[in-house]
Order: sequence, then structure tokens, then C-alpha cells
Amino acid sequence: MKSVNLIVELDNRVRDVEFYRLEDVEIEPSVDEESFHLDEGRWIAIHSDFKIEDDDDLDITIIVTGNPGTSCELTVKIDNEEPRKFQPFKPFSSNGRAIFSEEIAI
Repeated sequence: MKSVNLIVELDNRVRDVEFYRLEDVEIEPSVDEESFHLDEGRWIAIHSDFKIEDDDDLDITIIVTGNPGTSCELTVKIDNEEPRKFQPFKPFSSNGRAIFSEEIAI
């Protein structure tokens, strides 16, 4: 297994993080120290020496809430690479949820 340093950021249009999974590790958004914290309106999670499976990609699933009909952005920085930006599968639904499900090449 390879270890990487990650910074995962959600923009200020996200009200809350309901679900967060990296690889096969489910991280409790409101409890785990490695989960998201608010920093000037943005949600940020920092992971040092995070173990990546041998498939050479980072599997990430996040469910967030926000204003229905709007959208948000996910930024992932892996080690010293340029940050990569992602949009949710669809904008926030009528119940205010949006889903990110990405396989990010390492």
C-alpha cells in the first residue's frame, strides 16, 4: 500500500457533510478528528500518510447538504500535486443533498 498526504476541501456553499468515505474507510463527519472542520466558511479535511489501495486511485464518496438547485465544488490535493477540482454528480437536490463519488488517479 502506498501512503499519501491529502487535503480535501468543500467550498462555502456546503452547509454540512453527512457522509465521508476514503477508500474503504468511513470517517464520521462530526466525530472523527481526521474529518472536516470549518475554516473561513470552507470545509477542510487533512489526512497525513493515508493508505491507498494498490489500484493506484483514491476512491472518495462524500454526501453534503446545501441550498436546493445550487451546486458546490470539491478540491482534492494529493501530496505536492496541483489541486484537482470536481463537481457533484448533480446540483443539490430538492432535499438539499449532493453526492461526490470519484476515483482519482494517483
